[in-house]
Parts: sequence; structure tokens; C-alpha cells
Amino acid sequence: MIRSKLILQQIALQLGLFVAFSAAYGIAYWIRFVSGFFSVRESMRPSDYVVFYFISILAWGALCRLADLDQLWLASNPSRWTRRAFSVTIATLMVVFFVAFFVRSYSFSRLFVAMVGVLTLFLAIVTPRLLLLLARRHSGRKAEIRILLVGDGRYAERVAERIRENSWVPCRVVGYLSVGDNPGGVVHRLGTVADLESICRREPLDEILVALPLANLSMVLDLKRALARVSVPSRLVCDFLDEVSPSEAVSEVFGTRVVDLHHSPADSLVYAFVKRSFDLVVATALTVLLMPLMALIAILIKLMSPGPVLFSQKRVGLHGRAFVIHKFRTMRMQSEETSDVLWTTAEDERRTPLGLFLRQTNLDELPQLWNVIRGDMSLVGPRPERPHFVDKFSEEIEQYNVRHFLRSGITGWAQVNGWRGNTSIARRLECDLYYLQNWSFGFDLKILWLTLWRGFRDRNAY
Repeated sequence: MIRSKLILQQIALQLGLFVAFSAAYGIAYWIRFVSGFFSVRESMRPSDYVVFYFISILAWGALCRLADLDQLWLASNPSRWTRRAFSVTIATLMVVFFVAFFVRSYSFSRLFVAMVGVLTLFLAIVTPRLLLLLARRHSGRKAEIRILLVGDGRYAERVAERIRENSWVPCRVVGYLSVGDNPGGVVHRLGTVADLESICRREPLDEILVALPLANLSMVLDLKRALARVSVPSRLVCDFLDEVSPSEAVSEVFGTRVVDLHHSPADSLVYAFVKRSFDLVVATALTVLLMPLMALIAILIKLMSPGPVLFSQKRVGLHGRAFVIHKFRTMRMQSEETSDVLWTTAEDERRTPLGLFLRQTNLDELPQLWNVIRGDMSLVGPRPERPHFVDKFSEEIEQYNVRHFLRSGITGWAQVNGWRGNTSIARRLECDLYYLQNWSFGFDLKILWLTLWRGFRDRNAY
């Protein structure tokens, strides 16, 4: 019963997204070409914009699906929904511009495209709120779905809380039957699994949800046999998968269903396409634009101290794989063993005078644009660390290696918050994990903007 109602709500959300884009397109077209507010070129052909619409709507629909924008769980989180909607809108326009670049016969109004983007984002943000408002008004006239929980007391409480927070379908938890030693204290305990049949005869139930911790999953088969004796639909709550979304958690590999215990955004097509395309275009453009500056820095390094222009060092990146990072050399020549295991300090005598300036302005990191072009790094992500310190921190902090589920970045959420260099590893990891769990293209743009806004000088870069 819950599933059927949620499926109807999800279909409404999917249709709403297509309506939102179509409405944005229609409104933008009327404002730009019909209203008379703007001049219209004689060469403008309406048929071109029909083709533009079909390309755009296909890209919009595909990217909404890839980004889970058509999922109710995401629509229930307004801030995360807004970030994803922004990312999908930008990605859709990028696809259209890419197609238009190779099809020279079409010439689209830039103002029109900008208006489509703004209106699409606005209507995409408004759509789930309108649907939720309609769902609440409709549910006000319907009876609540009555749910019985079976399982561990702590998990029963967590599931009950989720049900109370649910906004799309009206539900009420009748109580729970315990199977473990933890009785809980918030949800009304009706007995044990042995009382299941009598409870089902006494209470009019619509759903039974089994909520168990990962350590007790071996009990599922016994519970399944017990639940087969009552005629109430039952489902297992995978509450141990809190940190990944439903669509990401379960997938099919070679005909076998698998569950992701740890999920990386780097495995998604949205991350692979949008982030990689942006990195490649921006890093290539910056390399070309900054080539004169990098040539000047290279000449100065060569004139002011003996040794190579570039400093290369092994770092740990995506999925724990090692790669070689490139920077402008800022220190006097030293052994590899020394540079791999020592932090740079505020009064470090190994630095050259030019090197100090390059490190404080982060200009020494410009060669990393080549790492981005190669695919070793991204513009935004956790800063790559040396293997020696990765091994050390992994022993001290349990979740440290989770930061390697994403490509390393030239800048990142930890860096713009001041956590780099010889600072708190725990706080840096906290920022990296936040970035991992909340990644979106819009979040990347925010970090890049903060990097520019706060300037290139860093008090912890020395």
C-alpha cells in the first residue's frame, strides 16, 4: 500500500519535472520572441527552436534520472534538491551548447537560453513543493496507513521517526514487536515475535516493516517464515544504508543484486560526465591563458636556484591509487626520503625566497592543471596526501580512507575553510566527508568561488 502510493507520487514528480521544463521553455520563448519586449531578427526561424526544445527536453529528462531528481527521497530534502536541480540545469545547457557548437546551421539567442535556464531552475525548485502541498491536502481526506514494526528497539525507534518525518503518505506506527535485548523506549512495545499472529488478528494492519541492525541480519530468514503466517505485506528496512541514497544502494551486477556498503559519487554518470567535462574544459583554458605566467615562474626558478623547475612527488588519489603530482619547485634540492615524510614549517629553511612567495600565493600549484587534464585530479576535491601520511592517518582515524572515494582536488572544502598544511587532520577529514556526502556541481562552483573570493594567500601555506 505504501509502495503503490509512493509510486503514484513519484510519477507525478517525474511528470512535474517535464512540465516545469516545458513551461520554462514556453515562457522564455514568449518573453523573448512574442511579447515585443525585445527586438527579433528577421533570420530567426521558429522551427530551429522546436529542434532545440526536443534536444533540451531529452537531455533534461536523462540528467534528472541520472541525478535522482525524480526521486521522492531527494524531493524531501529542499537544500539538497536545490543543489541537484542547479547542477542538472547547468548540465542540460552544457549539452545543448555542445550540440549547437557542432551544428552550425542553428544560431540560438543567448538571452533566450539564459532565460530558459533561470526559469527551469525556479520551476524545478517550486515543483516538489507544489506536489507536496497537493499531497497533504489530498491525504487529509484519507485514512492513515497503519504500520507494525518488528525488530530491535533502537532501530524501531529510528524507523518510526523516519515515518513521522514522511510528508508524502500519511502513516501511523501502531507499535513494535521486539526480537532483541534492547526494548527501546519511544515506540509502544506490543510484545515479541511470538505475539505476531494475535496482534494481526487484533489490529487492522496495512504494512509490517522489519528493522534490524546489520549484526542481526541472520534472523531475517526466521522472521520471513513467521511473517508468512499472517496476510499482511512485510518489508525489510535496510537501515544500515543511511549514508547512501536508495537508488545508489541497490544495483544489479551480472544478473545479481548487490548492495553498496560504501558508495562513491565518482561511480555515477553525472559525476563522470558533468564534473569531468567541466574539469577538462576549465583546466585546458586556464593552462592556455596562464602559460605566459607559468613560463615566467619557470625562468625565475631556474635563475634563482639550481635544480629542476618542477617538483614531482607521489600522492594518493581516487580509490587509493598513487599518482605523480607536479608543482613548481619551491625548495632547495633534498633527498626524496626527506621530502616524503616531513611537513613544511613556518620557518622552514629549505624554502627558496621565490618559493616562499609561490607557496603563500598557491602559484606553485599551477602545474597541477596538467594533473587535472590527465584525469589524476579534479579542480575541486580532497587535497592529495603523501603515501607515508596516508598510512599514518589511516591507522589513527578509522574513516580516513573514505576521502579517497573522490578524485583529489587543487582546491576543496577543507582548504577554503582553512584546514590544510600542518593543521587538524580530524577537522580536515570532517570537511572532506561533508563534501563526499553532499557533492553536487553547484557545490563545486561554490568552492571555486570561495577560493577566488578569499584570495590566493593562505595563512597555513608556508
